[in-house]
Amino acid sequence: MDKDELPAFGLTANFENFSKGFGAEIKRKQLEDELNQIFQFTPDVLCIANTDGYFLKLNPEMCEILEYTEHDLLSWPLMETVHPLDREKMQTEICEVVETKVSSFVECRHVTRTGKLKWLAWTASQADDKGIIFCSAKDITEKKEVEELLDKANSLARIGAWDVDMETNTVHWSAITREILEAGDIADYDVQTALNLYPAGANRDIINGALNMAATKGIPGDVEAQVNTFKGNLKWVRLIVEAEFIESRCTRLFGSFQDIDAMKKAELSATEALEERNTILESIGDAFFAVNKDWVITYWNKVVERMTRRPKEEILGTNIWDQYTASNAPTFFKNYNKAMESGLPVHFEEKYESNNTWIEVSAFPSPAGLSIYIKDISNRKAAELAITELNEELKIKAKELSVSNTELEHFAYVASHDLQEPLRMVISFLTQLEKKYGNVIDDKGKRYINFAVDGAKRMRQIILDLLEFSRVGNTEDDLEEIDLNKFIKDINILFKRQIQEEKATIVFNNLPVIEFYKTPLRQVLQNLIGNSLKYHKKDVAPIIHIFCELNMTEVIFNIQLMSFLR
Repeated sequence: MDKDELPAFGLTANFENFSKGFGAEIKRKQLEDELNQIFQFTPDVLCIANTDGYFLKLNPEMCEILEYTEHDLLSWPLMETVHPLDREKMQTEICEVVETKVSSFVECRHVTRTGKLKWLAWTASQADDKGIIFCSAKDITEKKEVEELLDKANSLARIGAWDVDMETNTVHWSAITREILEAGDIADYDVQTALNLYPAGANRDIINGALNMAATKGIPGDVEAQVNTFKGNLKWVRLIVEAEFIESRCTRLFGSFQDIDAMKKAELSATEALEERNTILESIGDAFFAVNKDWVITYWNKVVERMTRRPKEEILGTNIWDQYTASNAPTFFKNYNKAMESGLPVHFEEKYESNNTWIEVSAFPSPAGLSIYIKDISNRKAAELAITELNEELKIKAKELSVSNTELEHFAYVASHDLQEPLRMVISFLTQLEKKYGNVIDDKGKRYINFAVDGAKRMRQIILDLLEFSRVGNTEDDLEEIDLNKFIKDINILFKRQIQEEKATIVFNNLPVIEFYKTPLRQVLQNLIGNSLKYHKKDVAPIIHIFCELNMTEVIFNIQLMSFLR
């Protein structure tokens, strides 16, 4: 080889070495990329942790499940997200992996950022002596929730399991079965001991029959019977039995065992209640029948039998619409359908023209169909008709009374108008008499003239009040504001002579101002005061005490008549 070729040879060799190293680097990068791809897109949790309990690498799925960022999880120990009740179990499995280098499997709960519980099924293994642990996990939260629901359902439904080993003649009971039977912690009993728990007679015969049919003919059984627990409590239970055979020989009986005591007692109670209800429905005065969702009659009491003259034996099981005539079927169809579709009760009345009978119908919907009550209301309808006729008569009478009141008002107006003129003349002449003969008449005569003029004026006011009273109720403007103190003083002036003659005392003060009709109030108070002045013990001076009590809606007048010896 020429010298000129040596440098080229050396360059070629170096290039080959460089190419090999570069290729290895590329391959390493490819492996890293593939590993990253696996970490990024694997649907399960993947992570790498050290023996100190910290994550070195983890994938997005873990962040999504636990609702934490990658930075959070890489900053915390592995146990930080594990539920406190599962930490000891998780730590034990990690130590086992580190010590034995054998893969481990464990299921435990984790608490997410928002406080949710997530079940993860972990598989962990140690790859080398450097303390690196590779972990993967599946989210089994849904599976665990289903299992918990199933356990709760079995517990709530009180369903246990049992099986009989026909070779050893022993019975094995699950925890719930032992709880139902109050058997304590012992799980295995002999068959005869188990059978003796059922009271001799019908209950034990039912159980023996089901077990024998399954063991000899392979026919599954599903029976209900009463059992005496180990504590002596009698319970209703449901026993389901199946058989397992090897070469036509029964080797095992197994099945479920359910506590149905509450349900069975409720069922028996419902049966008794149904019988009681039927007794009531047969004794009530209303006609009653029931239909199911298909309009088939399921109940027909004695009253509806008498009302329709159709016996129960012919009606039960028939369609309700076969029982109505064409004339009244639409009314019943519309209302019954409304109750069935809306789920709300309906009430309506209908008349049978054929026998002139009115009935009141109430239809009450239920999940089973309709319960329908029918009452004969012919008497009530007749009474309503009579009341309607009476109301019409009262309207005529009221109209006649209105005419009479109008005439009376007119009479009062005319009378008051005609009476005012002579009174005016009396007042005028008395006034003239005082003016012309004032120097002749002494003081006593003048006082009498004043009394006569005052009386005539008050008579005129009474006539005006009579006219006003005749109009009470005809307008809405009759209410007036009345100062009761002044009002009673004015009334007392009318009785001035009587008060003096009887030496009476009328006591009142601080009476309220009210809004009322002046004329009727004046008449009432005048009558009460006048009667008090007239009707009292002889030779006894009357004391009339007037006071009022106020509340939110009314004024209560209290007029008391007291007296003392003269």
